[in-house]
Amino acid sequence: MKKIIFLAVLTLVSSFYALAGNKYQLKLKKGDSFVMTTKIEQKITQNVMGMEITIDLNVNAEMDLVVSELSKGEVLFSQVYKSLMVTMKAPMQGVDISMDSNGESNEYNNAIKSVLGKEVRVKVDVEGNVLSLEGLDQFLSDLRIVEDSGADLLQFFDEEGLQKNFKALFPITYGKNYEQGDTWSLENVKEGEMRVESNTDYLASTVSKNKFEYTSQSSRYVSGDQQQQGMEMSINMNGKFSGKAEMNTKTGLLKSYSQTGMMTGNTVIEANEQMPMDMDIPMTIEMTTVTSLK
Repeated sequence: MKKIIFLAVLTLVSSFYALAGNKYQLKLKKGDSFVMTTKIEQKITQNVMGMEITIDLNVNAEMDLVVSELSKGEVLFSQVYKSLMVTMKAPMQGVDISMDSNGESNEYNNAIKSVLGKEVRVKVDVEGNVLSLEGLDQFLSDLRIVEDSGADLLQFFDEEGLQKNFKALFPITYGKNYEQGDTWSLENVKEGEMRVESNTDYLASTVSKNKFEYTSQSSRYVSGDQQQQGMEMSINMNGKFSGKAEMNTKTGLLKSYSQTGMMTGNTVIEANEQMPMDMDIPMTIEMTTVTSLK
């Protein structure tokens, strides 16, 4: 009888802990290698003096990500791009550009090809915060010729873009007990030429030993002044994004992530020698991002 009671209590306790959720750990070792693929689709719509101008920008990238060093609470990654392809279409402006690191030799293809094999070393903590960078300046310098095409690529590969990527790689607090329905939030404010405020709310949608999925709802605000092609301008944009993702429970890193959203606002170009009055340009940016790590 005592044995039956003991087994019943053990079963009850086991069930309780099973329902209580799961704890996940970051399980990496030196030499671990991953392939990260990213696909970005961006549509920019501007209204310039009553004329609607649309720009479609697509970016497809693949890179190797290798764990170079591990220390307590820190990971050093080596990041090397394997392929990069960009297309940009702006029919009203007669722009139809395709840039491919594996394409035939020309000015833009060669510029993109030049960044392949260039190592960027990124040290992060276990929350995905970037602690140090090596090699990024040279990488961006090689890409700058592509800016002449009008394709704003640096926004995806500069320090801010890199910080967002690595923050996403470490999706949870390791060692914490998670249950389905748990929520958590992240807030970030970046000061500088452009002020960027972002707030993201997460929800654990699937929680088990072998599967962890979550959704996200984000808001973003961008404002500031900058100079482009000798013109002073101010930018104000607000946006909302929604996403869904899965963590690799074997490594603790992101496995896959997709996000869609839209930002709306305006750009005001200040009066100058060529333009006697300020020009207010309403703008909408629609974006879809899909990332996977294998």
